This record gives sequence, C-alpha cells and structure tokens, in this order.
Amino acid sequence: MSDRLTTLGGALLALLLMVALVYQPQQQQQAPRPLSNGAAGDGYLGAWRWLQQSRVPVISLRKRFAALQTREDLPPAGNILLTTVPHLKPFHDRDAAALAEWVERGNTLVVMAALNETPRWITPLELPLQSLRELTGMSFKPVLDDEDEVLLVTPEFSFSATPPAPLEIWALPQPEHPLLQDVERLRGISPMATQLWQPRLSEEVSHVAELAQLQDYPAAALWQRRRGQGFIIISAFASLFTNSGLAAADNAQLLSNLLRFHLGPGGAVVFDDFHQGLSDLYDPQAFFTDSRLLISVTFVILFWLIYLLGTSARIAPVRPAPAVPTQKDLITALGGFVHRKLKPADAGRLLVENWLQQLHGSGSILLHRPAADAGYAYAEAWPQLQGMPLLQQDKVARVQHSYRKLCAGGQVDIKQLRNQLLDLQRALK
Repeated sequence: MSDRLTTLGGALLALLLMVALVYQPQQQQQAPRPLSNGAAGDGYLGAWRWLQQSRVPVISLRKRFAALQTREDLPPAGNILLTTVPHLKPFHDRDAAALAEWVERGNTLVVMAALNETPRWITPLELPLQSLRELTGMSFKPVLDDEDEVLLVTPEFSFSATPPAPLEIWALPQPEHPLLQDVERLRGISPMATQLWQPRLSEEVSHVAELAQLQDYPAAALWQRRRGQGFIIISAFASLFTNSGLAAADNAQLLSNLLRFHLGPGGAVVFDDFHQGLSDLYDPQAFFTDSRLLISVTFVILFWLIYLLGTSARIAPVRPAPAVPTQKDLITALGGFVHRKLKPADAGRLLVENWLQQLHGSGSILLHRPAADAGYAYAEAWPQLQGMPLLQQDKVARVQHSYRKLCAGGQVDIKQLRNQLLDLQRALK
C-alpha cells in the first residue's frame, strides 16, 4: 500500500510540474486582426481580391521588413507597403533601418493607424504611438478641446437593449491635391469611444502635409511626408481600406489614386501580415500557447499516470502469455494425425477416387457403384476419360496405372500423382 501511495504522490508532483511549465492562461478571445486574408470587417480580403481582379500584383509579407530588399518578385522602386498599427509583433531596430532604406529608394509606405478610431481588435493597452514613431519618425499628441481637456468622441448613448451603433467619423480632403482627385469624403468607423490625435512637429520632422481634415472636429485624418525618393502616408483611420470601410464614401477612390500615383511599372502592393501575427518564421510563443501541445502533453501524462497506478510488480519478470492456437496450428495438427493414421497407399487411392467423384458431380463422367469383386474400383471411369479429346491420354494412362498399383497395395509418388491430377483438372476447365 505504501508503494502505491509513493507512486501516486510522485506522479501527481510530476503532473503539477509539467502543467506549470507548459500551461499558459488563455487570453480573452479577441476580434480578428487586420490581415490580408481576413474575411471579417477589419480584414483586407476585399481589397486583396479587388486588386487581384484589377491585375495589380499583391503580396502577403510574412517576414520582417528586411525581406523587402531581398525579394526577387519586387522591383527596387515603385511598390506600396500597407501596414496597420498598432502592431501585434514587436518592431525591431533592424526593421526600422531596412524599411527606411526601402522607402528612400522610391517606394511608398502607407500606415493605417488606429488614431481617430478604436477598432475591436485593439486591446486596452495597445496604442499606435510607439509603432508610428518607429515606422515614420513622427510623434503624436492628443487633440484638446476648448477647455484644454483631451477630446474624446463617443457613440450616441441609447437606453435600448441593443448596443450603440458604431461611430462614423467623416473627413474632408484638401482641394487640388492629386492624391485626392475625385475624393469628396472619407469615412472612418469606431465601434467604441476614441481620442483624436495630431502630429507633434520636431527638428527631425518639421513639416507634414495635411491631406484631409475631420469634418466635425479640429483635427486632421490624413498626412503625407516625403522620405528620400519615396513617400510616407499616414491615415488616422485604420478602417479606410478594410472590408467594412472600402466601399464607404470615397475610400476606394483614395486607394485607386494611391495606385495611380505611387505604384510604378512592375510594382506590387505589399500587405504587412507579419506584424499582425501571420508569420512564416518559427514563433516559440505561438508554439507553447498552441492548445494542441497542451492536449498532447496531457494525454501522455494521464497515460503514464494510469500505467503507474494500474500496473503492479513492475520490476518482476514478465510472464509469457498463454499461447492461443491459430488456424495454422489446427491444420498442422490435423495433417500430422492423418499422416500417422493413414497409409500412403490408402491416401493415394482416396486422392484419385475423390477426383473421380468430383468429375462425376460435375457431369464429366458417369459412375456406378463398383462391384465388390472388381480388380479395382471405378473401372467404368477410365474408358470415359480415354474418350475425352481435351485430356492428354498419356497422363490418363499414368494416373490409371498408379491407381491400379495403389489398389494392389503398392507404393507410388503421391506428390507426382497429385500434380498429374491437377494437370488433368485444368485441361477440363
């Protein structure tokens, strides 16, 4: 009994240790991130398919920004990179250097920042400010109202049981800018309350072109700045080109103008999926948080625990299991019995007579009961066999001779006799 209790205690301690090492609390289920294959409202699948139908090359970037400089399917200049902030994956310093060099060569970076809206996929602790500073070199500060308080835009409150409708925020373009040709209004959508932000100018970034102003609030919604031979375009609406926003107002026209003025010959539109969690690289955090790993480890531990508790005397010698007879054993035993009890001459004679009975049963020959004083039985079968043109008569004669010899108590080669009967049987088919 004490051995069982010791085993149970050790198994439970091992189980607790394994659970502590592997198990991580599941995070609260969040809305889908803005990915190029996302079919939800915040995804870019609609824009992806629209670009494909327009025969614009599209690429899902699932590696860090350094991969932009080594891809063979991208020309050196004339490409558009669309990234949504805040990022889910951290932004490394080498990413910033590689991205800055790529933009300065003549490419365009489009940053869809959740500044003037709060999408459902964003967590309470996520803010796009750090990602924006790393991507664009620009800092942002909150917009203040007339009382120098942070301006907070909230959806209209309703006493009904249904949740309030998402907040629509409209922006009006600056006139005579080529990027905003045929664009009358832009629409952002925020399911929750949101702050408004504006750029904080510094020595590094002393000028930023404002391309669109909010219709009802003292803040801008679209900026552009030049970097080397390329451009950086920042949208304060993360939903402009998403599935829920592309068809609203003139958002699609803005995307069309982006392609017209910033997409060069052979260039492609690149969706930054890596920093939103869709990666081709090994991710140890994703590996250890995968539920399939926890299920597999739990199964192995439970199986081991059952083995520990359900098996007694594990160190004792293994007792062989009793042999269970098989069909092969039955046939071998029966053959040995017949071999010991039946004389070879009788076995050969019965082999020939059984064959003749089969021919009689199939109608090939006609047999009567042999007379008791006949020199050998089944005498009437042989003339019938000799009259069959399908049979080789020399083989029929050898079988007849062997049968006569066996009836007289002589010895013949049983194996050879059997082969002769098989040849005659095949000839009759």
